[in-house]
Parts: sequence; structure tokens; C-alpha cells
Amino acid sequence: IIGTSGIVRPMSENAYVDSLLPQISQAIALGHKILVLTPGGMGAKKAAELGITEDAVILTSNFIGELLQECALRQVEGILLLGHIGKLIKVAGGIFNTHSHIADARREILAAHAAMLGAPPDLIKEIMTLNTMEASLNLMKSCQMEQVYHSIAAAASRRCHDIVEDKIKTGTVMYALDGHIIGYDTEALELGRMLKWKIKLK
Repeated sequence: IIGTSGIVRPMSENAYVDSLLPQISQAIALGHKILVLTPGGMGAKKAAELGITEDAVILTSNFIGELLQECALRQVEGILLLGHIGKLIKVAGGIFNTHSHIADARREILAAHAAMLGAPPDLIKEIMTLNTMEASLNLMKSCQMEQVYHSIAAAASRRCHDIVEDKIKTGTVMYALDGHIIGYDTEALELGRMLKWKIKLK
């Protein structure tokens, strides 16, 4: 079952990745040099809300790493990684296949970034009890630690730079289930302006 649509896709992982790659070819053929990579339909909808043309949006499912590497091979100039915190936080930890059966270190990654920003031990312990990243939102807000999501977004972009050997400019934007943006980095702001998105972030 892929993404939030609940559609069952009976094919191997390699075959499914191969089925995703033509999106990149099509976007390049249409003249797009900066692409938006997003895990699924929710991200595509968010991109549309931001005013980003549909032709530049690439659905990755759980295979963010494979699609990033293909973009590098195809000499794409910029990638805006757009997705829910629950998916993209894994990228910040170097996990490029975001399916839960591969790896799940969401709490650990959040706890590490909170600690780097000075979170006290009791808060770190509470983070490690969370069942979802959505549950972290009110906790971080109550502790005035919302900047942790910007730290995670920046880390995700750095990981992307590593996997493509710095061949592509990459920025990251993360949102909550209700659609509001909670984390982004400076590269995302630059790429967003180049994509002419309809939002003002500082």
C-alpha cells in the first residue's frame, strides 16, 4: 500500500521505482530545472496550494533516495523536498527509504535536534515517549522549541547534498497534517522564490 491513498500496487520495489522515474524525464522535457520531490498526494496538493506548477512536482513514494540520485544523473539544478514531518524527519537521519519496515528513528532524530538546541533531559525523555510526530507539535510549542523543525529541515537538506555529492542545490520544507508549514531552511526559501511559490516565509 503506497501513501495515504490506500491503493495497493502489486509490483516489486525495483519495478515501482522504475515506474516513478519517467516523471523526471517529463519535467525536464517541459523545461523545468528545479523540481519538487514529495512522497505522495498530500505533498502534491500542498505544492499546488503554494502555486507550484504540477509539471515540476515528482512523486517519490518512499523512495526519496533513488529519485534524488536520478535527478543528479539527469543534471537537475535544484530540488525542493516537500513533505510531512513524519516522512522527512527520516531523511534528516540519513534514511532515504522512508517505509517503516526499513527504519524508524523519528523520535531519536527529534530528540537529538532538541538536545542540540538546549532541551533539558526531561523534555528529551518526553520526546522519546511520543507515538507520532504530530504529537510533538504541541509539546515543542509549549516549550518554545519550535525552531527544532528548522534544524531538522536543514539536516535533511544536508543529507540530500551528501547523497548527490553536492551536485544539486537542495532545500527542505516540512508541514503538519493540517497543512501548515513547520520547518524549512534557507535553501528552501531560495528555491521557493525561483519556483515562484505563493507564500512568504522569513
